[in-house]
Amino acid sequence: MLLTFGMIFLALAMRPSPQRTVQAAAQAKDRPNPNTVGVSDQSGSTQANVPQSVPRFFKKGEIANYAQPSINGIPAATWQCDDKSRWDDGSLKFAIVSLVIPQIPAHHNVVVGFINNTNRDSGAKGGTPSGYLLKAEMLSPPFDFEATAGLTGAVSHTISARAVLNKDNFRYWLQGPVVTAVIIEDRDTRSFDVNTDGREGNPLHPIFEVWFYPQNHKVEVGFTIENAWGSSNPVQSARNQDYSLVLSTGLASPVTRLTQPGFTQYSFTRWRRAYWIGSDPPAMRYDWNPRYLLSTKAYPNWDADNIPNERAASGVYAAYTRLYPARLTIPGFDDLYGGQGHGPGGIVNFDQNLDAAGDSDWIGLANTWDVLYLLTGDPRLRKMMIDNADLAGRFPLWFREADAMAGSGKYFDAPTAGSVNTRGRVVSVNARQQVTLMVSNWHPGCAGEAADNINVGSPLKYGGWPSLDTSHMPDWGYIPYTLTGKYYYLEQMQMQAAYILGFYTGCYDLANGYYRQGTLAISTRWPRDQAWHIRTVAYAAFASPDGDPEGPYFRDKLLNTIAMFEGAHGLPNDYPSRATAYNWGRTTWQSSQANNPSPLGAWQVDSATEIYAANGRSNNVNPNVLSNAGSMFMEAFLTCSLGMVRQLGLADTKPLLGFLAKRYVPMLLDPSVDHYLIEEYVYPSQVKPSNQWVADWATFQKGYLVLPKGWSGIGTSGTLRGFYSLSAVSYLTDITVDGYSGQAAWTWFKHNKPCQGCFPKWSIVPLPP
Repeated sequence: MLLTFGMIFLALAMRPSPQRTVQAAAQAKDRPNPNTVGVSDQSGSTQANVPQSVPRFFKKGEIANYAQPSINGIPAATWQCDDKSRWDDGSLKFAIVSLVIPQIPAHHNVVVGFINNTNRDSGAKGGTPSGYLLKAEMLSPPFDFEATAGLTGAVSHTISARAVLNKDNFRYWLQGPVVTAVIIEDRDTRSFDVNTDGREGNPLHPIFEVWFYPQNHKVEVGFTIENAWGSSNPVQSARNQDYSLVLSTGLASPVTRLTQPGFTQYSFTRWRRAYWIGSDPPAMRYDWNPRYLLSTKAYPNWDADNIPNERAASGVYAAYTRLYPARLTIPGFDDLYGGQGHGPGGIVNFDQNLDAAGDSDWIGLANTWDVLYLLTGDPRLRKMMIDNADLAGRFPLWFREADAMAGSGKYFDAPTAGSVNTRGRVVSVNARQQVTLMVSNWHPGCAGEAADNINVGSPLKYGGWPSLDTSHMPDWGYIPYTLTGKYYYLEQMQMQAAYILGFYTGCYDLANGYYRQGTLAISTRWPRDQAWHIRTVAYAAFASPDGDPEGPYFRDKLLNTIAMFEGAHGLPNDYPSRATAYNWGRTTWQSSQANNPSPLGAWQVDSATEIYAANGRSNNVNPNVLSNAGSMFMEAFLTCSLGMVRQLGLADTKPLLGFLAKRYVPMLLDPSVDHYLIEEYVYPSQVKPSNQWVADWATFQKGYLVLPKGWSGIGTSGTLRGFYSLSAVSYLTDITVDGYSGQAAWTWFKHNKPCQGCFPKWSIVPLPP
């Protein structure tokens, strides 16, 4: 059994620590945080005229126009700013800023800063890009551009990126004098799609993401093969394909980059591998200046006072290098039930059985390695992040719409009355209103669903790879996209969010208490399912580029779930346009408590809370007294996700957080309450025989078999559960319950909870007011 990185950190935290990794732009916590990024040489050789691309969130109001980079305080001469989104005041929110650095001495760093410029790049006037490459220049000899994917099966194909580009099947992602990035694919007519089984229809879709740097004629190519098309016509849809694979780069003297023996690429999967044409550029390290980056509010506010040291990063990377070799390949290791019923199957660091119990490193607002890379900039952790994000498409949940005017709703942005065509985008439940995307519940038989169904070209078989709910689902795209700027990860984030909205039973029947209700796409399952649903949909709503329909689509569906939660918990409706969702939550959802809200903030009762109470002796609660016991850890997850929705500015979730705070805040400050109960696995929520809510703290404490006398021992599961709760309380600091301050509750908790710094992913602190 592989150790989790949390366990590694805990072990390392108990040992003396050497000097922490130097942060190029580090600041004391009580000083202003300048917006800088450190770029340092890792090759041991002085580098000259170095092109670099820096993806970056910016504070609201900081950059009114475009971000011009500076180098050690001197404005860069050659630069570009590809803005992808802006705050509601028009200032820059997220951009990919590129520059040419004249010199980086060996083993030294330069500090890149950002200043406002009314131009977009060093040759532009205003917002019009200049200096970018045209097709003929990309195909010119200095770049030696070619990338081929050779697929060998019952029938074989060699797909040439150069040929696709030559046919004008490309669109720009970045444009300027430093880098031209293009997405090379034929998404409209699918003329370069292929099959390897010789049957009618071509389910395999090639995509090449190519970044051209004219300063040194370097080219990076990202290869992708998707088997993700979803169509009402099975000939146009995904089906399993068997093939072996060879990837090559270069035109004059092609170089084989990857040879993959035969495997099955299952329906609704995808993968990415990236290589440079010619030699790789010298190794670099980025200090993202996490204290500034977290202050933009674009990420959970991980504790920048507890940045992991070099030994901790080395331990995490060492565990990664000891993975089963097959887990680092495109098909992964299909061995779910091998060896004692706990197979080592998986893809990179993701176990094949994502739903296995325990604190897996993919559970949370972000994956452990993604968090550590953001905090440390360690290039080894960057490799971990990229490998995991590139190959996570092995799980079958990635859908691209094959049909124009799809389903019963016809339009991407609004059913029957929209304006955005569906073909080539993620699957929209506005168009396929009652589609169900979870492969284990493929066509559930909703009344009138047939027009919305995706009909596959072969039986849905996935070996040991699971069909997925959201209960233990990682976030696969947000941090990889925002720290690399790669288009692949943007689509990964959007495709995952779209799957989440459509995976559960799609039937629209407002008399039913658990369907997702068609186009409403309401999250109706357990609190941890709700948490990770909300997390990824919120990230996609926040980070999707301006002007694209995906961001508004994701926010629209997110608000339906928020309105439903308000109705279900007896709160006023803050979203009058979402009355249907609100009223369904108030009157019909199987976990609604609108007419009788829990006095102590119990979120819901469901089959899990009944089981927790029935198995009370193993959960330290009294099964003779309790009919339901809520999940402390699930609701901590949900609190964090609702807090992030508010932090990102997508919705005002303070009323919902206030409901949850009814338990958290008094539990930590009321002198009559055992504060250490915050680490327990479950909490008493309803009592027998009449399923009445636990209404006071005396009854609450009597529901436990044993009251703890102190914090859980270091290394026990309670330690980690305490940090789940500590992170949750960090989102409640401006809420007061029964006269008790959320800020005071968090301060007491933070000061008294041992092992601060043991779990960086679960060390979230409040943002400054």
